[in-house]
Amino acid sequence: MSDGRLRAWIETRGDQPGVVAAFVGVPPDSDSPVRRLPATRHCESHSEARRWVESEARALGDVEVEWVSD
Repeated sequence: MSDGRLRAWIETRGDQPGVVAAFVGVPPDSDSPVRRLPATRHCESHSEARRWVESEARALGDVEVEWVSD
C-alpha cells in the first residue's frame, strides 16, 4: 500500500473511557477505500490515537494520512 493513503478517524464510545482510532487504505488515484474492515485500536487519548495512526502510516512506507474526523 506504499503508493496510496490511509483514511483515518477517531471515535468516542459513549460513556466508555478513551477513544478508538481507525483507518482503511485508499489506493492511488482512487477515492474509494479498500473493501475490508478498518484497522482499529483503543487508545487513552486523541493524541495517542493520532500517534498510532501516523506510526502505522510510516510503517507502510510513509503514506499520507487523510483525517476524515478527529
